[in-house]
Amino acid sequence: MPTSVRLALQHYGIGSLHLKEHMSASECFQLQESFTHSVNQAWQFSHASRPEQVLAVGHALRMLLDYIHTLLSPRVHAIFSASIYNLIGSALHHLDASEAEEQMYARAYAAASEAQDPWHQAQSRNWQAIAANFAGRYSRAIQYIEEAYRLIEEQEGEEFLCSKAHLLANWAYNAATLQDYAIVQEKLEISGQMLKALTPNDEFDTATWHQIAGNCTLMNGRYNEAITHFEQSLAQFPEHWRSRRALTLIPLAEAYAKKREKEASLVIAQEAASEVHTLSSKMLMNRLLEYQHVLIEAFPRDPGVRKFITHAAPTR
Repeated sequence: MPTSVRLALQHYGIGSLHLKEHMSASECFQLQESFTHSVNQAWQFSHASRPEQVLAVGHALRMLLDYIHTLLSPRVHAIFSASIYNLIGSALHHLDASEAEEQMYARAYAAASEAQDPWHQAQSRNWQAIAANFAGRYSRAIQYIEEAYRLIEEQEGEEFLCSKAHLLANWAYNAATLQDYAIVQEKLEISGQMLKALTPNDEFDTATWHQIAGNCTLMNGRYNEAITHFEQSLAQFPEHWRSRRALTLIPLAEAYAKKREKEASLVIAQEAASEVHTLSSKMLMNRLLEYQHVLIEAFPRDPGVRKFITHAAPTR
């Protein structure tokens, strides 16, 4: 934060109604830019940190936003609110607090609608789709994605193109859960074509596309193809993005288990379990428990499998 802005905040009080009178338009803009950077850093932090820490950061940003609201236009304030609500919702997603998570996404969508910001509206609908998917409401998830896509379909620019590619890939994933593989193929192909026109982006990139494509082919029983996708994804994800790595390692271990390649499956599962325990994410723990059931089904009464479950996998 610029020194002049920081000194003004300290002198007049961060919540002062008269603070804006003592700050220039340039200083208010600099404050807005600093807060934008903080929100972006919080999203980066969320990829590598425990959900309780992300939740704390999200609430701290929300409090700070309340303090500086007089220095922001109503539209900018609403856009910041939408992003922070989605961040808090993503942390609650990992904590398996589904009701509170959905409330955050609904607030984010309302704030984005108030700002008339289609990009943040689409982001909120996409998060609602993710929540619906984890609750097993796959058709509802697709409805959220369709609505999100309509919101930005006519918008141009790389940011919107990235979101469209992300939405189409998530559409494919939900279609795969419903075994609608014609839609899966169609949406993945269009999403992949869109990616070719994009520069690397934290929201959606080739690594994430391969992760989603891997899950789609895994559900379709094409295990070798799924393994190739997951390995390509892991090769591109940054090492510190623990959550996304875990969400790729677990289905990769599952693919090997379904191929009856026990040693390969267990080696990868050990790495996944280490990431899950480090993050202490209930959502990831539940995903690892689902892998356990696949492992037991593939290798019943196997002592190596029993040892892994006893020493590496989480318990409820």
